[in-house]
Amino acid sequence: MDDPSWAWPAWKFDMKRGDLFTKLHDQYNTYPSPIQDPDAFLHDIFEISYKANSATEFHHLANNRRQQRLRELNDALESASLEIIANPSLVSSPQWQHTVQLFRTNSFDSLVRYFASYLPTDHLWHPLYHASTPVTSSTELMPHLPDKEYERTRTYDPSANSIRPTNGARAGTKRKRS
Repeated sequence: MDDPSWAWPAWKFDMKRGDLFTKLHDQYNTYPSPIQDPDAFLHDIFEISYKANSATEFHHLANNRRQQRLRELNDALESASLEIIANPSLVSSPQWQHTVQLFRTNSFDSLVRYFASYLPTDHLWHPLYHASTPVTSSTELMPHLPDKEYERTRTYDPSANSIRPTNGARAGTKRKRS
């Protein structure tokens, strides 16, 4: 947690800088999402309902199945990501950086960015429509002065295999790729 690019004034709120990745993350950077599509979930619940003899047993079996499905899906995603990263030709070039970002973060915004990358580059939702650099992993408002907000863009650097922060234009400034 010594990386200055992740600094924020945690002390103001009697917090630690590492809370960004723990309790703040859990409280403000996650959302409930279905694990399975409704049909697959129905099949699991149907099977569990025949095995269970009480509500307590039903909930216990349903929780175990939830954990099983999460393990299966995480394992499948990890296998797919390793296969795709080992064989970049499986993904077309314009989507490559968004694919890597999705596998790296497994976040909802990376998923949206990945699908938006299939839109024409001049489309309002296309990631490059708002970016001044060809590979942008995220753009967020970053306060530098108490009364001003500036954009901060993190750019993926394939040679360093990392993301580096760069300060961009003032928030609210529209940037278009030429």
